[in-house]
Amino acid sequence: MVSLDDSIKKHRPLAAREVAGEVVIMTGADAKLHTLNEVGTFVWGLLDSETRVARIVSAVVENFKVDREAAERDVLKFLDDMIEKDILVAGRQQDDD
Repeated sequence: MVSLDDSIKKHRPLAAREVAGEVVIMTGADAKLHTLNEVGTFVWGLLDSETRVARIVSAVVENFKVDREAAERDVLKFLDDMIEKDILVAGRQQDDD
């Protein structure tokens, strides 16, 4: 289970495209398509480089004007789901930024 102290990055290689404002991802192992909603697409855009989970939560709170507790819960669940599907990879953050 991912935590706020973890860092997240996109699993490579993946086929992903934005279509009509939503990201569509094809996973290689099972050739399944996964469509991200507006918030998922926003989070995906933050992951062009390895990103700390706490920063993702802060960005969601700021951009979607949601309660921090709800954002933490929803972002952590989303990230866990994407890790389980081998779309994202988690690791421990090495620095304090």
